[in-house]
Amino acid sequence: MFRPKSSHPPVDDLQSVLPAAKQKRLESQWPGIFRREILPMLLEAEADFAALYHGRWGAPNKPVAELLGILILKEFHDYTDEQTLEAVEFNLQWQYALQVGLSEAFVCQKTLHNFRDRLVQSQHHQRLFHALTGQIIERFGLDTTRQRMDSTQVVGAMKQLSRLGLFVQTIETFLFKLQRMASKDAKVAVLLDQLPKQFHERYLDRAGYFSDTRSSLAPRRLDACAQDLWALIDRFRGHPKISRLKQYRHLERLFKEQCEIPASPPAETGERLEGSSAPERTGSASSGPSFSDAAEPDPEEGSSSPAVSSSDEEAVSPPEENAASAPHEAPGVGLKDPEQIASTSLQNPSDPDATYGHKGKGYQLQLVETCVPDNAFQVITTTQLQGAHQSDQKATLPLLKTLEEQDRKPQVAFADSNYVSGENIVAAQAMDVDLHGPLPGRAPASDQMTLHDFRFDPSGQQVEACPYGQPPSRQKPAREGPGRRAYFDRSVCDGCPQAAECPTHVNRTERGLRWTPIQWATARRRYQQDTPAFKDAYKIRSGIEATISEDKNGHGLGRLRVRGQPAIDLVSTFKALAINVKRTLKYVQNTLKNPVLAPG
Repeated sequence: MFRPKSSHPPVDDLQSVLPAAKQKRLESQWPGIFRREILPMLLEAEADFAALYHGRWGAPNKPVAELLGILILKEFHDYTDEQTLEAVEFNLQWQYALQVGLSEAFVCQKTLHNFRDRLVQSQHHQRLFHALTGQIIERFGLDTTRQRMDSTQVVGAMKQLSRLGLFVQTIETFLFKLQRMASKDAKVAVLLDQLPKQFHERYLDRAGYFSDTRSSLAPRRLDACAQDLWALIDRFRGHPKISRLKQYRHLERLFKEQCEIPASPPAETGERLEGSSAPERTGSASSGPSFSDAAEPDPEEGSSSPAVSSSDEEAVSPPEENAASAPHEAPGVGLKDPEQIASTSLQNPSDPDATYGHKGKGYQLQLVETCVPDNAFQVITTTQLQGAHQSDQKATLPLLKTLEEQDRKPQVAFADSNYVSGENIVAAQAMDVDLHGPLPGRAPASDQMTLHDFRFDPSGQQVEACPYGQPPSRQKPAREGPGRRAYFDRSVCDGCPQAAECPTHVNRTERGLRWTPIQWATARRRYQQDTPAFKDAYKIRSGIEATISEDKNGHGLGRLRVRGQPAIDLVSTFKALAINVKRTLKYVQNTLKNPVLAPG
């Protein structure tokens, strides 16, 4: 049941029990400033979280403003859960900042976990970030007309695996899950015991042993892992419980992404395992196994995982009580060339959402912050977590649209070349935003005539003259697609010394120049980015590197304790919010130490 936090201090609040000298010190430091400046903002935002609780039934919740404050301070100090819970219970600074009475200075791990789970499911943490940041901007009169953007690699609490290590860990994770199930299920214990000796020796007896080898032996072991992977997939296909485990689905995903499907169906040999059935082979001989991307609950884990495909379900007969099967031999199983493997492929079974990009494995976090020199301090205005494989080019416009929705759209957005293209420049201009940054790639040779050598009007819609001063005889919109055409009298152009290098197209009587808004914006930016004025204005973009360093080194973004995209999105959002809060507290504290005197 939802219960808002009272704005009045409790009877056993520290203000009523601490000596005046200690209260004065707390008031002048971050706890008092947090209590005066940030806590009222959290109390105002609290009503937005009422939908996460039942309106009438259930025990009253821990006040949401208090829990939000705890999560902000957790990332403010980069604490673990254990350190956070101890700080709430025993740290006077935390209790003073959160306005918690001594009798209520406690929160259990389950409460914290359940609240974070509600935030992830509802995405309310994103709404909180924008609401609180908006209040900070308004409270301190911060200017958002100039902002800068950049991204950084984010890695969850997962090990960076080689290709062999990925195969070994995925197989081990599945087999260890079977071991845990076998301790409670005698039938699964029988299936585990019936596995060939190689699986116990390679993966169960010594974890990680099979991937710990010299580089010269790695290819041979990788081939063996591919065979083992197929054997496990085929052995437990159609089992009513095991085939629906998320660990089994990781086996299937890994095989589909990294291995070649057998060219012909393997022949059935040996006895059948209890509780599973050998699939009948249907379709063409080269079809191989069928994998499904549909989601279905994992009965053991309580989480979703891909379901058995319809073709597999039709091919598998219901398991019999005493049925048994042995794995098929698959001599045709091979490894795909690394260039064939998609960047969205499985990187680690402990974090199946992680992908691979030019910065490495994991994710990348987009950050945008203000960069107005006259601001009292700068704040992060929005964040966005992406897969590591995703391009910064495709993040530019979504970031600007998010800022527009929050009424914080900049007039000038500074970004490096990864964010800038002719398309993005034109699209940003349509939003009344100047995307200020250099274009990627090499500029044309200095002696090569380009579109920018022609003289255009400020709108880029009309050509005023060619590089040698000849005005066009006529202009009109292009017939196909966006753009325009300008035509020049060929009798004049043919005598030009640069006629051979001119980018115009020749017909019987004229030379025609066709251009699109994107081509004009690209040519114009190529010229602008080499000017001293552009380079001088662009220097301010580098300041966001310091913010990224602050986030990674000061607030733990570079060593996350969670994994999985939902959890990483939640934590990275609160870390960015903690930076905004920290900068707010620091500014107010410096203002108290150095008050501005009235003139005269």
